[in-house]
Amino acid sequence: MLLQKECSGEEGFSERFDSSISTCMLCGACNSSCPLGIDLVAAVCEARKKLKDSSRERRLINRAADFIFKDASRSFKLLSLLETLADLLPVHRIEPFKTIKRLGIRPSSNVLRNGPAIFKAKNSKGRVAVFAGCTVNYLYPEIGRSLIDALNEINYDVVLQKGESCCGAPLLGLGMEDEAVELAERNIAVFRKLKVEAVLSPCPTCSFFISDVYKRLTGRGIANTVDVSDFFMSKIRDSRRAVALMSDKNESTVFHDACHAQHFSGSYASSREILKAAGIKLRKTETNCCGFAGSFSVRHSDLSENILDKRTREYEGADAIITNCPNCVLQLKRTMRAKNIRHIAEVICEALKGEGYVRKVRSFR
Repeated sequence: MLLQKECSGEEGFSERFDSSISTCMLCGACNSSCPLGIDLVAAVCEARKKLKDSSRERRLINRAADFIFKDASRSFKLLSLLETLADLLPVHRIEPFKTIKRLGIRPSSNVLRNGPAIFKAKNSKGRVAVFAGCTVNYLYPEIGRSLIDALNEINYDVVLQKGESCCGAPLLGLGMEDEAVELAERNIAVFRKLKVEAVLSPCPTCSFFISDVYKRLTGRGIANTVDVSDFFMSKIRDSRRAVALMSDKNESTVFHDACHAQHFSGSYASSREILKAAGIKLRKTETNCCGFAGSFSVRHSDLSENILDKRTREYEGADAIITNCPNCVLQLKRTMRAKNIRHIAEVICEALKGEGYVRKVRSFR
């Protein structure tokens, strides 16, 4: 009602409306619980589009986001350069670099797409493409490499397509729909040329955007986008192959669901099923947000940290945390660096390759 009233009115937006819209995390929980099936996330994005020029703060944030995500490669190269000059130029004392340091954002020296474009598997039975996403490509390339290695292990060639851009989620979340559409068109043009069985992304936000949100924005999405856990579960089940992981010590492990994976991709069951097949016993926890939510963690750092503190207390007794989102890895490591925090693609890769805790291989039957 508030959205409909404010967006249809001719007068300026109220402070209550502004606050409600800006503090929404776009996690999708409201979409999952709405009995009428209303796309409330899309409605909030539409409201933010109307609000994007309503204050000087918003205009400055939007300009910065446009610079960063229109050419992510350039932006992360610049950030890497500033990291090397940190001792000479104390840039982390000023915004936005102060926030970047607080969030623990440190670019990798070896980004994922610097390598070859095609990774061949032995006895290949198919080909898939990987949409890396900015966090994996520039901050955690090891997650992308684990995904590629795991796909090679089940005999799939992997394509890392040159020309991939940011999925556009950060821009749309700020109300910058036109800019998000521009990135969507770029990615659709790049990926539609490929003849692959599936497009996988280690980031559930990217998966949701390049498939569902692109359809809303442009009328077409990137076809055959499949959740990582769903893809591996179907292939392992087809081949009757599973791997038992047995730790040297009886670790307490929890699984942290990314919001977009839980509320949009529906991968809740498959993630747990594949970890169960791998012999990992998960401690039961509530499935709640880590508090990152993209620009939310920048604009509303106090709220973000309060949510993170709740997850930190909830996971206090766990030795290991597995999640299906690289952004959740980034956020959780802020307060739980001593814990073993892994992306599910890394766990799947170790299991299939017989590394780490692996002790034996067994079949489902």
